Amino acid sequence: MRKNKTKKCTSNNSFFYLLLPPIILSFLILVIVPLVTYSSDIFSNDHNFFSIPEMLNKDAFEVLESLDAVETEEQLILKLDSITSDKNIVLLKDNLPVYNLIEIENAPTNTTKKLITLNDGSEYTLYFSYGLVTKRMLFIGLIFRYILITICILSFIGINRMRKHLKKLEKATSNIASGDYDTPINIEKKDSFIFLDNSLENMRIQIKEDRHQLARFFAGVSHDLKTPLSSIIGYTEALRDGMAEDKETQTKYLNIIHDKSEILVERISSLINYIRITDQGFKTTLKSRKLYPFLENFCKDVKQELDFKEINFESYINFNKEYETQFDSVLLTRALENLIDNSVKYGDCSKPIIINSTQDYNGLSISIINSNKIDITGDSLNHIFEPFYRGDNSRKGLGFGLGLATVQSIVASHGWKITASVDEIKNTISFTITIPVY
Repeated sequence: MRKNKTKKCTSNNSFFYLLLPPIILSFLILVIVPLVTYSSDIFSNDHNFFSIPEMLNKDAFEVLESLDAVETEEQLILKLDSITSDKNIVLLKDNLPVYNLIEIENAPTNTTKKLITLNDGSEYTLYFSYGLVTKRMLFIGLIFRYILITICILSFIGINRMRKHLKKLEKATSNIASGDYDTPINIEKKDSFIFLDNSLENMRIQIKEDRHQLARFFAGVSHDLKTPLSSIIGYTEALRDGMAEDKETQTKYLNIIHDKSEILVERISSLINYIRITDQGFKTTLKSRKLYPFLENFCKDVKQELDFKEINFESYINFNKEYETQFDSVLLTRALENLIDNSVKYGDCSKPIIINSTQDYNGLSISIINSNKIDITGDSLNHIFEPFYRGDNSRKGLGFGLGLATVQSIVASHGWKITASVDEIKNTISFTITIPVY
C-alpha cells in the first residue's frame, strides 16, 4: 500500500508542476500588469523612469515645463493649445478663469496644479488633468487581457492533453521494456503526437521482428552445429565400443569424422566472420576510388574462374569510367564474390550468370542476375538476407547460410542499399546494389 501511495504522490506532484506555469502567467496578467499600468508611483523620477501615464502624455509635460519662460498671456494660451494629448485645462487669474478646456469626461484622471508668474508680474494658477488611460487604450487593454486569459486556458488544456498522452506513451514504453511486444500503440489520426506514436510503434514492430530473427539465429546455430557434432560423437562412440572391427570400417568412420570436423570448422569460421563484420565496432576502410576499373578487373577474374567450371558468365559495365566513390575494395570484393557463389550454388548454371551495372539520376547500380533452379516466393524474398535463411531449406552445405547476410552488412557499412527481386516471366532473380549520388 505504501508503494502505491508514493506513486500517487509523485503523479500529483507532476500534475502540480504542469499547472504552475499557467498559474504564474495568469497572476502576471491579472495582477501585475494592471498594477503597473494604472499606478504612477511604481516608476518614479527618482529611478530615472517616467511613469506610464506621464509617458502617454509626454508632450503635455514638456509644455508644462516650458511655461515658466512665457512672457505674455497670449503666448501662455498658445502653449496650452499646442498640447495634443487628451487633457482638461483650467487657467485662473485672480481666481477667475481665463482659459478652460475640457476633453476628458469618463476616464480616470490625475490633476497637476502649477503656479505661473509672467515677466510683467501677472500670476496664474493652472489646473491640468490628464487621463491615466483613454477609453480606446482601456478597451484595447481589456481585449489584450482577455486574449491572454484565453491563451492561459488553452495552454492549460494543451498541457493537460500532453500529460495524458505522455502517460499513454509511458505505459507503452513500460510494456516494451517488460517484454510485451504484442500490444500495439493506439495511434489517433488527429493527435499532435502522431509522429512520436508512429516512431514508437515502428520501434515496437522492429524489436519484435529482431527478437524473432534472433530466435531463428540461435535455432540455426544450434541446428547447424549440433548436426556435425552428433555425427562426430556417434562415429567416435562406435570406434570406442569396437563396432568397427576391421581396418576398412575404421578408416571409413575416421574419414567421416574428419569430414564432419571440417564442416564444423568451416561453419564456426563463417560465423566468426559474420559477427566481426556485423559488429557495431567494425570499421570499413573507405577510400575514394574509380569504380569502373575495379569492376572490370573483378569481372575478368570471375570469368576465368567460371570458365574453368564451364559456367557461362556475362558482364555489362555501362557507366562513366571516371566515376569515383568511396568503398573498401576488399570488402566489396567479398560481397560480390558471395553473390556469385550464391548464384552458382542455388542458380541454374546451364544458363549464364550476368553482372549488369548502369547509372541514372538515382545513382549507380550493380546487379547480379541468375536463373532460378527453385521457386522463390515473396516470403522468401522478405527473409533472404537474414542469417541462416536458405531458400531451399537445406542444411547439407558446409556454410551457415550467412553469405547474403554478410553481403547486406558490407553494403550497409558503405551507406548503400541492396535489394532482391524476382522476374517470374524470365525465371530469374536479381541482387541489386544501389550506390546513391551524393
